[in-house]
Amino acid sequence: MATKRNLYDRRRRRVRNRLQKRAGVKPRLSVFRSSKQIYAQIIDDRQGRTLAAASTIEKDLRGKLRAHFTRVLGNDGVAEVLRATF
Repeated sequence: MATKRNLYDRRRRRVRNRLQKRAGVKPRLSVFRSSKQIYAQIIDDRQGRTLAAASTIEKDLRGKLRAHFTRVLGNDGVAEVLRATF
């Protein structure tokens, strides 16, 4: 019977192999969404580097989101969305 560690290692190897096969094509976008924030990264697997990163924690991105919601939803909708999101 496989132990948790063995299962983890097999899954890790499988995922890393798939990423390495696709690494030559283009950088990948990784998005993580928590209950309150969204984080995004553009990762170059060939070099093993993060090329760009953004999250809703950053002040300038929050301002852009607020402006976008205001345009789309109007002031009443923005207040409701921001209360629910932030």
